[in-house]
Parts: sequence; C-alpha cells; structure tokens
Amino acid sequence: MRLPGAVGTEELHRWLRTARALVSLSEHEAFGMVPLEAATAGARVVLSDIAAHREIADKFLGSAAEVVPAPCVATVPAVTAALARALDRTDRVVVEVPDWSDVASATRTVYLDVLATRSDRGRSGHPFRQSLPSAHERSMQ
Repeated sequence: MRLPGAVGTEELHRWLRTARALVSLSEHEAFGMVPLEAATAGARVVLSDIAAHREIADKFLGSAAEVVPAPCVATVPAVTAALARALDRTDRVVVEVPDWSDVASATRTVYLDVLATRSDRGRSGHPFRQSLPSAHERSMQ
C-alpha cells in the first residue's frame, strides 16, 4: 500500500483511473465527491456510514459501494472485510453520476418551480407577492 499524501488534480485523476478501490472513512461530509469520482473512474468504494455516503451510495453507486458502520475506528474488521470483498471483485464498475450540465438543469428546474409557486401565490392574494413590485413597475421607478 502506498499513501502519497497531497497530490495535484492531474495526479489525483491518474490515481483514480488506476485504483481498484477507494476507502473513505469520513465522519462528516457535505457530499461525497471523491467516492463518486473514483467510482466513475472504475473503482469500487468502501464508505463510512454517514448521511452523505448513504445518499450517494443509494442514488448513484449501487453495488459499486459498500457502507461500513461508523465510527470506523471501532470497526476495523468490517472495513478490512469490505475492502477485501471490493478487491476480490473483477467486474468493471460502471456508474452514472450527474455532470455540471445535469446540475445546472436541475437547479434551473428548482428556480422555475419556485417562481411558478410565487406567481401562483401572487394571483391568490399572497401578501408577500403583493408587496413586491413587478419588473415593469421597477423599470418605471
């Protein structure tokens, strides 16, 4: 096993392309970008059982991921067994994760939904909507 420490983006991507497995035993993550990148590059992933890891495992990783109980310090045998299972598998990992175009499209949809909801409330007499000037009214000021 080799632990190279901090590496640049290009070297990181080379490591991810050649890795058979990635282990992420974080106790807290906002989102699991590194495990997604590793799986997209073809590696299996072993993840600590935290909300962000469960979410990406359920939504994107499927059988490419194995979640082990947290805190991981107390579960060395579980991590070891999960990593051994990941390394024993020979089938190629294929996952589909959203790219920036997908993220932008989903964000646009959320904004359009919010605007439609606000517009509907404005027509029904919602006081917040009534207090906001329209674009036309703002241009006249």
